[in-house]
Amino acid sequence: MHKLTFSKILFYLGFLVAIFYPKAFTMILNQRIEYPGFFFEIYQWHSHEMIYGFFGIILLGIFYSPLFQKPKAPEKWISLFFIFLFILERVSLIFPIQNIYIPLLFGVNFWLFSLLFLGFNYSSMANLQKKVFWIYFLFIVSKFFFLSGIYFQNAIWIKKTQLISLELIRLSIFFLLPKIIRIENGYHGEEDRAQKFISNLSVIPSLLIILLFLFNQENPIIALVYSFMIIIHLIRAFGIIDFKEILTLKNCVLFSVYDFALLGPLFYILVLFWPNLDQGRPMIHSLTTGAVGVFALSLFYLFFIQRNNQKSKWFAVAYIFVVFGSLLRIFTPIFSPGILLGSLHWSSGFWVSGFLLILLRFFKELSRGQVESPADN
Repeated sequence: MHKLTFSKILFYLGFLVAIFYPKAFTMILNQRIEYPGFFFEIYQWHSHEMIYGFFGIILLGIFYSPLFQKPKAPEKWISLFFIFLFILERVSLIFPIQNIYIPLLFGVNFWLFSLLFLGFNYSSMANLQKKVFWIYFLFIVSKFFFLSGIYFQNAIWIKKTQLISLELIRLSIFFLLPKIIRIENGYHGEEDRAQKFISNLSVIPSLLIILLFLFNQENPIIALVYSFMIIIHLIRAFGIIDFKEILTLKNCVLFSVYDFALLGPLFYILVLFWPNLDQGRPMIHSLTTGAVGVFALSLFYLFFIQRNNQKSKWFAVAYIFVVFGSLLRIFTPIFSPGILLGSLHWSSGFWVSGFLLILLRFFKELSRGQVESPADN
């Protein structure tokens, strides 16, 4: 009997954010419903929820996934407390509360407690997990700075922390994905010297980009570093491709994450020469809707569907929906900017349908039993 593990719960929460918030954002833009929030303006709210609400909870879920043996899942009451705090934050940020400190308080609690809980288990983590912990730490710090920018109404600081957070997401994907691909393709040993060198070298461009965003460097410098990033990660990707298995569903999904993650830097470079390509902010959405959306799906498939021998036909349909919705969101504003608002219904509709299909199809099979205790993890 399958257990409703803490990791599955975190992924389910992330999928619920992916189902609700893009569609709500689209309906607000098209004036179908009224935005009730007080703390954020509408675009800040959308950005916050997709960066921190969606990806943040997925990143936390990785710590308790089958990829790692430790840390153990929290006790049942602590798990329920974490879930309550996460939901409370989502509600407080759109509830029309005039006291600005209430959403600030709720917006900090969940992430602070999750970071402290992971920190207490730091000594028992594997080396890979410790590196992911520090990415998660920087991600949470960037969230705190984002909220402080909202509080002090500093538009420059808000934009800066958004860009840094997005680059930390890209770093997380680039750091984790090749290691997951190697493990899933049966390579459990250490990387050889060349692979380890490329792996370490691939981190440098992301760190440089974060520093350049922090100190407001000019676009050509960032474009140069992004060019280096693309080259390094293409070399790295070819080093881990198993050409005999390249057409399997698993590898198609994993490498499409890589494609979307590299598409953002490519757009950044192209926009310097053709500014009209920046319609609809394709650099951001290739990462958030494309790479992050497919990354979350791929992890759910590897951790829960494949390991529990569930049939993958419906997952393949969900994957196609999310990819097609992402491509619509990225390219429709470029080729037909006049129908941007109308196209958002279609792109968000396909994207949301993919995650909804996963929940409807697999929730029952993968969620029988009780919430997992530490002894079961």
